[in-house]
Amino acid sequence: AYARLWGAYLARTYGAFADQALNQSAYYQPNGNLFLYLAGFSKMGGIEKVNKAILKSLYPASGSGWEAWSVYDSFIDARYFPRYAIRGFSASRVKFLWHFVQANHWKHILVGHINLAAAIWLINLRKSDTRITLMAHGIEVWSKQKGFKKWLLQRADKIIAVSNYTKSQLVTVNG
Repeated sequence: AYARLWGAYLARTYGAFADQALNQSAYYQPNGNLFLYLAGFSKMGGIEKVNKAILKSLYPASGSGWEAWSVYDSFIDARYFPRYAIRGFSASRVKFLWHFVQANHWKHILVGHINLAAAIWLINLRKSDTRITLMAHGIEVWSKQKGFKKWLLQRADKIIAVSNYTKSQLVTVNG
């Protein structure tokens, strides 16, 4: 038990520094694309697995210029996405919103969950030409949406449903 605890400590401290040094790129240039998601590493579940897969696909070894921001993650596994291009806010929603609205330089935002609708609405107030792609995961979009969530469904340039059932429910219930 102590060995596991010690291993976790080393991975999150020394391992984080070593991975970051290996992953840093002096030539990294953000290209205006952001993947905004709730969690990928701090929680476990289907949505988190999808988020990890998206992170892995957005940043191939050659680099793509994508940035990623997570509301809940504090530890990011560098095997999925380089640490220099990702930001985790450890569930500090106020800090997240403050930094998110201040940054405001993205041309395209891939929104990992409909519960981020209010943040996207705030960005849209300041920069209405931002392209938005929404990931629709399941039960959260199967019912009639209201407020910011309804706005996001109507405003999104693209909506990607993770299943045909989710797509049919989304279209049937929310038009």
